[in-house]
Amino acid sequence: MKMRFNGKNIDVEIEVLSGYCYLNNPSHQTIQGNSQKGTDYLHQGITDTIKHRLKQSPNFEAIFKFGDFPLHVKKDEKYYLNGKMFGLEVCSNILARLVYAYSVDTKDLFKVYFKCVNIPENIRYALENRVPYHFFEEWKQQDVRLNVQQISNNSYALEISDSVWGEISSKDLNTFINSYRFNKKRGNWHSLSPKKLYSRLMGREPSEGELKLMIAFLKQNRTRDIVEQRAKELVSDMVAKFPNRLFYKRFEVGDTKINPKGRYETWSARNNEFIFVKGKLYDWKIQKAKESTSKEDRQSVDVYIYNTRNETLHDEDGNVLYDEDGHAIYKENFGWKGPICIDNMTAGGGNSIGDQMVARALTLMNDTMAVQLVGTIKSYINRKDMSEHRLSFDNLEELIWLA
Repeated sequence: MKMRFNGKNIDVEIEVLSGYCYLNNPSHQTIQGNSQKGTDYLHQGITDTIKHRLKQSPNFEAIFKFGDFPLHVKKDEKYYLNGKMFGLEVCSNILARLVYAYSVDTKDLFKVYFKCVNIPENIRYALENRVPYHFFEEWKQQDVRLNVQQISNNSYALEISDSVWGEISSKDLNTFINSYRFNKKRGNWHSLSPKKLYSRLMGREPSEGELKLMIAFLKQNRTRDIVEQRAKELVSDMVAKFPNRLFYKRFEVGDTKINPKGRYETWSARNNEFIFVKGKLYDWKIQKAKESTSKEDRQSVDVYIYNTRNETLHDEDGNVLYDEDGHAIYKENFGWKGPICIDNMTAGGGNSIGDQMVARALTLMNDTMAVQLVGTIKSYINRKDMSEHRLSFDNLEELIWLA
């Protein structure tokens, strides 16, 4: 099995014992991520690739060799891993987890396999990101996240109110997450009001006071608020981790400054945060997109590169000047060029603005690769060698106004 992602070739040896397995491909297949809402972009891309090839394969039996960890894989109308039967979706998810763990040189792959086999993919997601749930209040959908804890091999506890935990089986929790993560209607856990959710988990209806307390608790755990808080912490952590490469500037909403053109600039929640990146080749500015209308847009932040704007020279009469070969003569003016189109791959509810800013910052720190992989960047680079024109990040406010 040959795959390529994150700029790296992954080779998993497959010894086919019988039949034919389409995962035993002769060349590396580049993984295209899946931007479906609520999913891990790369993991879902690997899963989809494996799922497609498994589904197309005739019956087969093979040994997948993840380094020192061998895995017996069999398709006989149904799918088996080490003799245990799984559905196609689960089987593909487990193999995808192993492929990724193998790609980052995880030592104990048996432990990874054991966790995947015993904890469904949905529940693994919930343990890391909390359980998604939504209800309606005054005709408006409230998206929230619930704390979850494993309390036995096959049961979990959901916190639905302040220090109020309700027990739910592994099977029901998986269905619950499918209902609110992917909007599936299977089972009877979808479209539950807070009152019905309380009744299902606690075995009785809540009192009026308990219901009010529950709704107040849920509203304190709204998804957007949690995501934004985590994004702020992520920005702070990354700037602290790379103090000589990442530089953050934020203005208080409502503050007014006079820009170099003598005009007043009032900072709003749409334009008050900036991250500057010192890449290996170039300097970059990342800021909120002023025209963005949603925190969940594909491009909620703008990216600029510090490079040259080639402006044509004119004579006293305003005519363009040309050299001996008939080419227009240009003058180099240095400044920010952009915004550069770099898509956020998880559209429709994937990442907050803070997440998008950090993701781009980490990408641009290694701009030797970014320039090669992101096609939209190259058209903004007039001068390839900027080594003599790098910026100083001592005065971030001055850099914001840089033409």
